[in-house]
Amino acid sequence: MKNELKPCPFCGSCEIEILGANRAYCAHCAECGAVLPVSCTKKQAADAWNKRANAARSAKPLAWEYESGREWANLPKGAARLFIEKEGDPPHYSFGIEIEGDEILLDCGFLDEEDAKNEAQMWFDNFARAIMEARQ
Repeated sequence: MKNELKPCPFCGSCEIEILGANRAYCAHCAECGAVLPVSCTKKQAADAWNKRANAARSAKPLAWEYESGREWANLPKGAARLFIEKEGDPPHYSFGIEIEGDEILLDCGFLDEEDAKNEAQMWFDNFARAIMEARQ
């Protein structure tokens, strides 16, 4: 039985395979090593991979909206939000995360707003990947 597996949501590779035997199967990216927890059947493993691929792809790219002197990523409002902040003269940009009202600046000193947004996007992608891997 051949399942159509979506590309890896982390590296974009199409080298996805279902590994395992005896009611212990998982989808695995041969390029970056991303893997899902074990499923009972090959079909369940493929379905789980495809749902994960859809969920990870739907978060990209980040969109930004201006609110209270900062640009906020379009993440669901709640416990954590990613922001870009402009400061100083000449202006420089930082990005950070606000967690339940407390702020952590993750990187600063960008002279170009687009560079700060690109770095925030890369940080967000890596953070999302680490969360997915930790849940396995």
